[in-house]
Amino acid sequence: MAVAVNARLTLAEARAIVDRAVAKTKEFGKSAAFVVVDVGGNVITASAMEGTPGSGIVLSRAKAYLAAMDQAPTARRAERWNQRTIQYRSYASNVPYPIFTGPGGVPIEKDGQVVGAISTGPGVGGIEVDVPGIEGPVNLEDYVIACALEIPYKNQHGPMGRQGG
Repeated sequence: MAVAVNARLTLAEARAIVDRAVAKTKEFGKSAAFVVVDVGGNVITASAMEGTPGSGIVLSRAKAYLAAMDQAPTARRAERWNQRTIQYRSYASNVPYPIFTGPGGVPIEKDGQVVGAISTGPGVGGIEVDVPGIEGPVNLEDYVIACALEIPYKNQHGPMGRQGG
């Protein structure tokens, strides 16, 4: 039996997600790039804050695309693919856009269905910060994405060295 998929991610919803990500990033005095894709991996919106490295949009899109295609956070594959290069190359050669297997790409759900994904590029990655109400150091990239999606914070990156916040 076929299931009808009616949920779609609108441009207004995608922009609101990016606006929340930008606002949260600014609170920490950082800059980053953000890309939101639909469930097929097509870019709905992309933004690069002033001071973001030139690779920001490219890397962010590659993670968002993978999260949309897998309908799962990119952290799920990152650890396995870092150990299985042949499997990664095989998968990458069969999809039409570049993928990046680092953690940080997160699916976007609406009405219980994955309707797209978001990721951030360089600028907030590799930074741990203290956030009131969350015990221990918080990965800034994961925190910004959680705030943007209005979901609970979950660390995808594991322990990292502190780089200030």
